[in-house]
Amino acid sequence: PGWQSELPQAARAALDELGKTGRVTSAGGEITLDSKAKTVRIVTPRSEVFTFSGNADGTVVRLVNGSCYQTAALLSLDGRELAESRSLLFLQLPNLAATKMKFTNSRRNLLESWGQLPLLLEKCRTEVELALPAGFRVEALKNNGLPAGSVPAEYRDGKLRFTADTSARPGGVMAYHLTR
Repeated sequence: PGWQSELPQAARAALDELGKTGRVTSAGGEITLDSKAKTVRIVTPRSEVFTFSGNADGTVVRLVNGSCYQTAALLSLDGRELAESRSLLFLQLPNLAATKMKFTNSRRNLLESWGQLPLLLEKCRTEVELALPAGFRVEALKNNGLPAGSVPAEYRDGKLRFTADTSARPGGVMAYHLTR
């Protein structure tokens, strides 16, 4: 009891806000957790990460019509800020589990059996809009990181647009390499 009084004022205010609204944002403003909406938003100069269902957006990334609860991330691979990068990785991570994996409750927080191979990937889609310069190619990656083929993409209204779809190729797609 009373441990909160030992925290700095800013931390006490953030904890109070979390209790009232379910939202808390990091001191630097880059990370926001919304426990009621079950979302996480991380926006930095070289990465943007979202855990969401439906829609989510950052500075460069806008995700629309997400068909399931998922985590999506855009990461710079060359150390440059996203808008300046020439090599980006886009990840889409919905539910992934082993065949016959078992939990003891509906919250799925107590594991009864690890299950077995093959791994099962939830079918999930989202429309991706990226505020990036023109000239990017989008390539789906296999689960081992090797190229799986190009993905239809268009540049319209100052944004690169494509659909991320885990069921677009045999074996599933969870990663895309964007290059210019």
